[in-house]
Amino acid sequence: MTSNTAVWRIVGLLALLSAAAALFYALDRKPVGTTNTPMIYFAGGKGGEPDQNTCSFEIKGGQYKFNGGDNNNCTNDDMYWYRLDNAPSAALITFHAEDDCREGGDWYFRFRTYINPITVGWQKISDLNGPKPGDIVTKGIMFDGGEYNKGAVDGKISCVTIDY
Repeated sequence: MTSNTAVWRIVGLLALLSAAAALFYALDRKPVGTTNTPMIYFAGGKGGEPDQNTCSFEIKGGQYKFNGGDNNNCTNDDMYWYRLDNAPSAALITFHAEDDCREGGDWYFRFRTYINPITVGWQKISDLNGPKPGDIVTKGIMFDGGEYNKGAVDGKISCVTIDY
């Protein structure tokens, strides 16, 4: 074997080893978005845009009363906007006007995520008053149901329940 052929074989072997190392590295990596914590954010915004009055909590099963309690830092009756970050598919999220998290009362609106994961920019809570079950609110969010009986929707959210 000539020295030129040996060099080409070594170069080919190194290229093959580099490709194999890259493949093993890629297989060991988690897909984009799976290492981030799924979050829901809320913002005030009486002036028509989200303002600096914000709060958030992790998207996981439970009730989240907007009283600055143990599981969130949200202010009751002061949020107008919501957004999702890295939310899992099939999360069922209900916004309640009542601070006891019941359905009925003034109003409640429920939606389900359907893309995994989904990140959605700021949406007005009051825009959930009107769609029919099955309507797409925005990419990744499907309206699941709700009821409006009376009162303002803007700024009147008091509780969120998450079934996931």
